[in-house]
Amino acid sequence: MKTYSFEKMIAWEKGKELTLIIYRITGKFPRTEQFGLISQMNRAAVSVISNLAEGSARKSDKDKARFYEIAFGSAIEVLSQTVVSFELNFMTQENYDEIRSKIDEVCYFMSQLRKPLVDVANEDGAIYGDEKLPSFEV
Repeated sequence: MKTYSFEKMIAWEKGKELTLIIYRITGKFPRTEQFGLISQMNRAAVSVISNLAEGSARKSDKDKARFYEIAFGSAIEVLSQTVVSFELNFMTQENYDEIRSKIDEVCYFMSQLRKPLVDVANEDGAIYGDEKLPSFEV
C-alpha cells in the first residue's frame, strides 16, 4: 500500500492525534451540543489534517503555504472552542490541558513546515492578496 507524503508529515500526525482527542472528548459533551460545539470542534479538527494533506499535494510553495495557513487557522479555531467548552464545564481540566498541549505541538510543527515556504515566496516577491505572505509563530 502506498504511503502519501502527508502521512509522513509530523504536523499531520500530531493533527491526527488532536482530531482523535477532540472526537473522544466531544463524544462526552451534552447531547444538546450535537449540532453546536460538538459538530464545530470535530469539523475544525478534521480541517487541520485535511488542509495539511491538501497542501502537501500542491506544486507551488505559495499554494502549499496557503493550505498550511488555513490548517493553522483551524487549529486556533479548535483552541477557541476548547476554551468555551471548558468554561461551560463540558470538559475537565485534564481534557482542557491535553487539548491545549496537543494544539501547541500541532501549531509548532505547522509553523516549521510553513516558514521556509513563506521565506522563499517572499524572496521571490510573491504577493498574497494585497500583501506578501504572512508568517505565523506559536
